Amino acid sequence: MLLTIVIPVHNGEHCIDACLNCIWRLGLDEADYEVVCVNDCSTDGTVAAVERQCKEHGNLRLVNNARNLRAGGSRNHGVREARGQYVAFMDADDYYDSSFAECVRYLKDNDLDILCFDTARHAVEKENNIPIYKFKHREVMTGREFLTANSFPYAPTRYIFKRSLMVDNGAYFAEECSCEDVDWAHKLPFFAKRMQFLPVVAYHYVLEPNSTTGAEFRSKERVFDRIRSGYRVSCLTELYTTDNERKAIMGVASATSRYGIMFLCGLFTSPAEKKRIIEQYVLAELNLGRINWVKRFPGVFAWVSTIIAPVFRTMVVLHRKLNKRK
Repeated sequence: MLLTIVIPVHNGEHCIDACLNCIWRLGLDEADYEVVCVNDCSTDGTVAAVERQCKEHGNLRLVNNARNLRAGGSRNHGVREARGQYVAFMDADDYYDSSFAECVRYLKDNDLDILCFDTARHAVEKENNIPIYKFKHREVMTGREFLTANSFPYAPTRYIFKRSLMVDNGAYFAEECSCEDVDWAHKLPFFAKRMQFLPVVAYHYVLEPNSTTGAEFRSKERVFDRIRSGYRVSCLTELYTTDNERKAIMGVASATSRYGIMFLCGLFTSPAEKKRIIEQYVLAELNLGRINWVKRFPGVFAWVSTIIAPVFRTMVVLHRKLNKRK
């Protein structure tokens, strides 16, 4: 079998049918691929919805997590279950463009380790095909060369990759946490000998009105997970050893950590907890730009950010309302 599409889903009853239907409409030969839905302890009608589709499509399988593993753990489970030579990840509330089928055929014809394609990001009722990445270098290269030539997409849904690349190298996601994808998306390509960017919009990332991404300041768990993600990215300098590679990786680590620290400003938790997460996971080598002083004075930042948290939250909420997001 050529391809396995892995879809982690938690309480996706409202969207899983549309997600699966977009795959069936691609026109791919069902003998060439399978779809593995990983149910992450859903409490709604997700399981029933997928089981109904399983009766109509022999290449659809449902597997269940024994406990809530979040997206990263669900993807790990799906890859372990996969039968395809290649794997693609899809989120249950997004959908493929018809050009995804072109990407699959291109991958097969060119024996790539990783194919990277472009993505459009838009609101539910405002579809567009505006590419996000527009990478200039489109020749076949190693993953390490790709990093310095183009940079890597942060999201795993932008790749189709050889399953062996992940399994043989133990390149699995962090589990039971959020923001698990940034370090994974920068680790997997290290092992690729043949990686290429195809300049087509093959994936549509749908911005849900109630998305939690922009409301991250409301959750201590999500904010702390982002800062820990920045730390995991910085650890990838053990793999990437040239000056240009390390510069690129540390740039990603700095941006991820900086974003997490920004949302600490809106977090209602104790200054002691804020100080502790900074001291433990924000490395001295990171370049945080205007907030570089936070590394030297984490206690001061912790107290100041706690004092201004109500103002910060009000500003973010108003911004999201102006953009018609909750």
